[in-house]
Amino acid sequence: MFERARQGWRALKRSEPGERFQDRYHRYQSQRAGRPGPAVVVRMVGGVGMALLGFMMLFTPGPGLVFLAAGGALLGSESRRVARGLDRLEILVRQAAARFSAWRS
Repeated sequence: MFERARQGWRALKRSEPGERFQDRYHRYQSQRAGRPGPAVVVRMVGGVGMALLGFMMLFTPGPGLVFLAAGGALLGSESRRVARGLDRLEILVRQAAARFSAWRS
């Protein structure tokens, strides 16, 4: 189980910024081969639950961003729209971080 998670993480890191989550979406969809099943429901419910928990943790002590990102990744593996949105968000966050880093220097 943990090895499969490590492989997924490595594949996510290898993908180009702005295409990571769409690549993940296509990988999961090709593995499923059109067979709907309980894993889809578990991933969707788990993704929504983790995202909500992460959002609540943004206002309380806890690793809110980690849970928010993990929930988004789970949702992005089942929804092309979410995957595209996460890719766009990654680009925007990277640009903002670069501007902040340049401003701070």
